[in-house]
Amino acid sequence: MQLSASRYVTLEGTTVVLAPRSAEEARKALKELRHKRKEFSWVKRSLLRQKKAALSRSGGIARRNRRRKPGLARIWSLFDAVSALPRLLTRTRARMDLAEIERECRRIEEIQHNIDSAILQVEGKLLAEG
Repeated sequence: MQLSASRYVTLEGTTVVLAPRSAEEARKALKELRHKRKEFSWVKRSLLRQKKAALSRSGGIARRNRRRKPGLARIWSLFDAVSALPRLLTRTRARMDLAEIERECRRIEEIQHNIDSAILQVEGKLLAEG
């Protein structure tokens, strides 16, 4: 997903760099920071949806076996094992996706934390100027 362009806010990795020169530019930078925070929360929500889908893909067979009766469980587990062979590659890919999604979520959380601290700093300076 492409994030919107900013005039006063620059993201370098997970650090947030501000470049306002006046109080008016600082107010505009605050609006940009709040917008960036909303954009990142939107991206994080979509990642969490992907994570939920990957979890449901990878753990479907084990859940179904627990619901069945013990005598029939053996027959059904054999049938599930045969029918799950094509999905083995999907399951390993889902596990790799989970790790990548987790890393990306942690990175977004760090960026959001840095954006929040930048908002507090700019608001503090604006309050001090009066």
